[in-house]
Amino acid sequence: MGPDTIWILVPLAGISIPIAAIWFNHRQKVAAMERGIILDHKGRPISSVNDNAASKAEVEELRERVRVLERIVTDSGYNLASEIESLRNVRLPKDEGSGVPLDMDKERA
Repeated sequence: MGPDTIWILVPLAGISIPIAAIWFNHRQKVAAMERGIILDHKGRPISSVNDNAASKAEVEELRERVRVLERIVTDSGYNLASEIESLRNVRLPKDEGSGVPLDMDKERA
C-alpha cells in the first residue's frame, strides 16, 4: 500500500459508510414490519397491529355516537328553530345609561 492508495480508500469509505447505514435502517424497518410494528423515520415504533385494531374499534364507537346525536337532532320532538325563536321573544332590559357613552364630548372629559 503506497501513498496513492489512501486517496482511493478515503472516498471509498466516505461512500460505503452511508450506504451501509441506509441498508441497516432498511433491514430494521423490514424486520419490524414482519412483526407487525410500524416505525417512524427515526426507527421508533409508532403503532402495531394491535393498536390499529384498537383504533378501528374506537372509530366505530365514535361513529355510533355520531349516529345517536344525529338521531337526537333530527328527531321531530327536538325543535331547535322554535327554541331559538322563543329566545328572541324574550324582552331585553331597558337601557338605563349603564356603561360608557360612545359619543363623549371632550369638554365633559
